[in-house]
Amino acid sequence: MDRRQPAPSPRPGGAGTPVWNARERTDRLSEFVGIVDRLLRGDVSDHSGAHYAYHDAAMAPAPVRERVPLIVAANAARSLAVVADHADGWVTFTGTASEDDFHQASIERSRRLGQLCLKRDRDPRTPRRILLAYGAMNPWASTD
Repeated sequence: MDRRQPAPSPRPGGAGTPVWNARERTDRLSEFVGIVDRLLRGDVSDHSGAHYAYHDAAMAPAPVRERVPLIVAANAARSLAVVADHADGWVTFTGTASEDDFHQASIERSRRLGQLCLKRDRDPRTPRRILLAYGAMNPWASTD
């Protein structure tokens, strides 16, 4: 399979449901995270987007903090743009990559995220990096 053309992923819900390609999944992620970001900021105005719509939203009880941190998991370039636009924290993961492969990919993703933040006039240190490790990598193998 050509890595530039990701396979469609099944929509949650079981057999017979439509599939979403990578672009649509990212579009849905972007719209959804934007909605959550707005709601967490106290903006409950109606929304009618390409994938989601709501009206008469309410935040009850209201957040106790002025800004509730939003953490987004992302690895692909378009998904990192969602992190750059909205997130306070960023989760990346290893999948089945070796530790060396993951380390290199993580560095590249971090650089890309920093560039995206700068383009959006955001401090590239704002989305704090959080590592979710599983698969072939053993995060407890060393203090590094």
